[in-house]
Amino acid sequence: MATVIDFGFAEFFVPLFSMIFIFLIVYAILQKTEMLGGKQVTDFAIALFLSILVLFSNSALELTKFMAVWLVVILVILVFMILAFSFWSGDSHLGFDKDLDIKGILFWVMIIVLAIGLTQVFGPVLTPYASGADPSRVVLRTLFHPRVIGAVILLIIVSNLAKLLKHEA
Repeated sequence: MATVIDFGFAEFFVPLFSMIFIFLIVYAILQKTEMLGGKQVTDFAIALFLSILVLFSNSALELTKFMAVWLVVILVILVFMILAFSFWSGDSHLGFDKDLDIKGILFWVMIIVLAIGLTQVFGPVLTPYASGADPSRVVLRTLFHPRVIGAVILLIIVSNLAKLLKHEA
């Protein structure tokens, strides 16, 4: 069936948009942190090189596509939440505490999206439950087993809790 608005052609531009997305993110991080001296030419060249490398990897393109979509969805939800808080509070700081760490919250949201994206893209390769799983990857399948990952997350939570309780006492 023919439609007037068909965005199927946009699938051809996904590699280009992924390249631009990776370039902008890497360039912004390099400029902000000044890891390599803060020179624009060096940061531009490295960001361009990494973004071109993404074009040659289907897995990296899938990960970029997954993360970009979910980060946009989360950004839209956050904007609507901030608007709702600003309507309720009427204050200049949008109803948030002044000591609230917005950058930390955004960092952890991005880490969570990255972790979910990595499991979506690379999960079938690393899972021991996949049909036709490669027996030579026993170590990787053991490290990425749900029980091992759950134990690591539990250890991180308990260690942070112990650190917080130590400072409280």
